[in-house]
Amino acid sequence: MRRRSVVFITALLCASAPAAASAQKSPPAPPPAPAAAPPAPERTSSTYGDWVVRCEARPAPAPATAPPGRQCELAQTVLDARQQPVLQIVIGTPAQMTTRVLIVQIPLNIFVPGEARLMLEDKDKPVPVGIKTCLPRGCFAETDLTDALAARLRAMGDAPAHFDYKDAAQAQVSVPVSLKGFATALDALARERS
Repeated sequence: MRRRSVVFITALLCASAPAAASAQKSPPAPPPAPAAAPPAPERTSSTYGDWVVRCEARPAPAPATAPPGRQCELAQTVLDARQQPVLQIVIGTPAQMTTRVLIVQIPLNIFVPGEARLMLEDKDKPVPVGIKTCLPRGCFAETDLTDALAARLRAMGDAPAHFDYKDAAQAQVSVPVSLKGFATALDALARERS
């Protein structure tokens, strides 16, 4: 009986030996895959005083156009007493262009042909902003944001400014525009482009 027990135990050990040996020979489990980096947000915005730098992912374009990346712009929306937008100023570089432009969206009720002007503290030098087109959502005036104009706006600091145009009845409309935070926002926009 004792002999049978020894034989039985030996048989068990021999039967389990190949399994133990194969367990020792199996390759180690691969390390866990590194966590994937979260995708970059499609839209971002940063506020600088009364200006906002907005960026949006630009999809990969067809050949011979701008490379994929981010499209960024600097903007300010002016609200009336009822918190309704009455004017929006956007500075950016439209796709397939290399120069920055200043675009102002104003209500539809304007005098055409007319001239819109950005009036700064040095009122003897208004900045003409030509009315380009009117669409159902508003009219758009535009001018190039030259280095000289950008420097002039930077130098204004927090000085008051306003955007002037004539409405359909040819009455003068003057909408206040804030330059608070403009220089810092313009620097942030330049960093986004680099």
